[in-house]
Amino acid sequence: GRRGRSTSAPRYFPERQYPPSPTYSTPMEIHIDSETKLKLLLSLNHYHSVLR
Repeated sequence: GRRGRSTSAPRYFPERQYPPSPTYSTPMEIHIDSETKLKLLLSLNHYHSVLR
């Protein structure tokens, strides 16, 4: 993403030529990630209902 070429892509993504980091390709990490996402969604819904 040098010289603002990858402005369309999110900043936190590495350049396309690099392989994804091994930490995220493990099934365990994906499982934990989906679990965390679910918990985050549930807590977000809870907070939204509380704020309303």
